[in-house]
Amino acid sequence: MFTLLFSSCGGKNQNEPEEPDNVEAKHFTLIYAVNRSSLRSDFRADSLEMMQALDRIADPSGRFLVYFTDIAADHCGLHEAVKRNGKYALSANPVHEYPRDVTSTNPSRIAEVIRDALTRYPDLPANLFFWGHGTSWTPEFSDNIVRPSKSSRPEDPSQAEAPVHKAYGGEYAGEPGDRNNLAWTDIVELAAAIPSGRFDTIWFDCCYMSSIEILYEFREKCHWFVGYPTEVWQYGLPYDQILPMMYRVDPRREDAARLFFDYYNNSGEPVTVAVSDMSKLESVAEAGARIFALGKETPSVMPAVNYSRDTSNPYYDFLGYCSALATEQGRADLAAALDDALRAMVTYYDRSPVDFRNRPWDTEKVRCISIGDYNPASSDRKHSYYRTTAWYRRTR
Repeated sequence: MFTLLFSSCGGKNQNEPEEPDNVEAKHFTLIYAVNRSSLRSDFRADSLEMMQALDRIADPSGRFLVYFTDIAADHCGLHEAVKRNGKYALSANPVHEYPRDVTSTNPSRIAEVIRDALTRYPDLPANLFFWGHGTSWTPEFSDNIVRPSKSSRPEDPSQAEAPVHKAYGGEYAGEPGDRNNLAWTDIVELAAAIPSGRFDTIWFDCCYMSSIEILYEFREKCHWFVGYPTEVWQYGLPYDQILPMMYRVDPRREDAARLFFDYYNNSGEPVTVAVSDMSKLESVAEAGARIFALGKETPSVMPAVNYSRDTSNPYYDFLGYCSALATEQGRADLAAALDDALRAMVTYYDRSPVDFRNRPWDTEKVRCISIGDYNPASSDRKHSYYRTTAWYRRTR
């Protein structure tokens, strides 16, 4: 798989000399990809887009690192973009290689890769993209161990419905295509794997990750957060279009998010995105805490906007959910205060006229930050896990 990637991006022969950029580095970008999954072919396409973008940007002061699994060779590596035959390509040999004794969703692996990348380029402004499957705060409780067993249910590309995705990742822990052995990183342990204050922007190119629970879990991990409250099409970001906005000392996040939105919306495809200023998050949390302090956890009538197609895991519009709680208890002023705080935090958001069920929705009520369906009466593992999130502890 990746021999094609290297040769297509870097010239006719993978063995041609690699030419690292010798200009002093001023910024770097890390892509962390969980690509040993149902999205593996999409990762190859995205990787080609990344290299095409670097060719067009032509910024020798930038450094570009990508962590992924070479599925054919069954090993994992952190690769750097280098010049080969005058074109950018990912290095044929990784700058760091990692054993396949754990999955790429293991929080210890995530922490190790990020540490290696930051050690390679200490003190440089840095952006981090997470690439893979995702479903908000909902945990899967994976052990993230590689499994040699083969499932009786191999992947069927013609299958109409995708598997339910939890947290971040969705890696095949067993044989490729084995949906009985999927590995995920639960959101609390994912945030714990990232050092505080080191990344300028964290962008989740994954489904469902623009939630208030995730933003608050990541409150110390980055200055800016970009994500989608809904699903995203399997093709994800058009990296050849958005990297020229992001691969720079002064990233243009709103412009990049707008390009992403237009890419799908202009084709009539459902799409959502939000850019959040994390310095304004605490005001949102305080406004939310005042609403929950009124004593109710769940509105009598759920908001019309549900970003999820998974009936067992609804993700409601955060403002709509909390506004309903406040208003039905006679405190519309608290709903207005939350609205003001959200407007200050979310510097850009947009949403298509239809949701991912292809149903029209009231776009005035689609604010592109979600909240989960926490049930305080439940003692099951999922709702017990919710009580461990930083968002729950801050607002209850």
